[in-house]
This record gives sequence, C-alpha cells and structure tokens, in this order.
Amino acid sequence: MKETIENLERLFVFWTLGILGGIIFLIFRLTKRIEIEGYKIKKFIPSKEGLIIIYNHPSLWEPGVLPFLLFPFFLFSLKFTPYSTPDKKNFFDKWWFWPIRLMCIPIDRQKARSEALRKMIRKVNQGKIVIVAPEGGRTDNGEEFKILKDGQIIIKEKNELLPEEKNLPKIRRFQRGFSAFLNLTKANLVPIWTEGGDKVISIPPKGAVPKGPYFLVPNLKEKTIIKIGKRIKIKDVSQLEDELLKLSQNGKSAH
Repeated sequence: MKETIENLERLFVFWTLGILGGIIFLIFRLTKRIEIEGYKIKKFIPSKEGLIIIYNHPSLWEPGVLPFLLFPFFLFSLKFTPYSTPDKKNFFDKWWFWPIRLMCIPIDRQKARSEALRKMIRKVNQGKIVIVAPEGGRTDNGEEFKILKDGQIIIKEKNELLPEEKNLPKIRRFQRGFSAFLNLTKANLVPIWTEGGDKVISIPPKGAVPKGPYFLVPNLKEKTIIKIGKRIKIKDVSQLEDELLKLSQNGKSAH
C-alpha cells in the first residue's frame, strides 16, 4: 500500500513539475542550448535488473537536466521515472527542494553512506532507474583525476596538474561506495558525458547571494553538450572510468 501511494505521488509530480521541466528541456534543445549525441530511448529501457545511468559532474547543471532525457516517457510509465542521488545537506534538506524529494535518494557525505547505498541497490534490483555521479561531487573538487591527454589516459593528483591540463577532459576517481553498488546489482549501465554545465551554472562566492536556489538560474547564452554512450555491463570501476572519459572525445562512439 505504501509503495502504491508513493508511486501515485511520483506520477503526480511528474505530471506537474515533470511536464513543465520537460517543456523547458525541449525548448533548450530546439534553441540549441542543449545538444545531444547518441540518443536512443531503447538505451534507457530498464530490464528486470534495473538500470544505472552514470555521468561526469562538472557543475550543478547535470543533475537537474539529465532526468529529462526520459521525457515524455516518464509521464506514462513508472519504469521510466528515475531516481536521482543529490547531496543531502546542500540540496535534499533545503526547504525549496521539497517538491522533488520523492524522486531522490539523498546521500549524506558527512556520515556513513550505507543507508543511501542500500536504497540505491534496492531500487535498482526492483527494476528502477537510478542516476548517479560516481565521482561523488563536482569534478574540480577532487584530489585525484584521470585525464585524457593526447589520446592517452593518465592519472594525476590535483597538485600535479599542469596549467594546460586543467582544461583537458578529466574525471575524479570514482568513490569506493560506487564499486560496492555495482557489485551488488546486475544492472546495465548507460554512461553519459556532459560539457558546458560549468558555464551554464557557475557558483558565486559564498555569501554573494541570499540563501536559496537563486544560483541555479542558468546562463542561457551557454551551450550544454550531452554524449550518451552505449549500454554496457562493466563491474571493473577503473575500466568504467576509462569508458566514461573516452566518451568525451568520440561522439561517434555514443551511437
């Protein structure tokens, strides 16, 4: 009974905020503010083992945009209603986040993440779609990176980065908890590479704006590129990091 009520509530949110967000997303696409490579809806159809969508996380823009890759299909079928995984303290617990909490599994970075991990595993094993950034936060906040340089993948610490390497395609090394998540599910994955989000939404200095979601207003002059990779099943985290990073350079591999 509880699950039925939750599903009805989720559908209500998708048929209200979901429609509004989906229309805005389509406008962004029509005006070329968002360009997508490799899109095929069959990539996002979850099997009974569920589906995991992973993405690189250069900004706060990607978590708000990527669920709408499933629009309008999530309006008509619960299997297309994805779960996002926002930070609990900075987003999920904020008063302005309440309308979309039903679509989220919050991750508490300050405490043990085992509760969130269990929920993510349970949802995937129920055949649901879970969208997760395995870097564990925005890319530039990492301490160790994989970088694609001259066609080769190298690993460097943050303090080792050369000035010319800072703007190369890079990702933070994936969180240890993500490895456990993969190993406790049988789901396929869809990797997604995004570019431009850090220009669409830039974070102002602390205290520069009032508390609230005001900094999330996008700069519509900037463009977001979304590259959708092939549907894969990989358990080796290092290999998966490489697959995501390579997607940044070869749009054809996304088809």
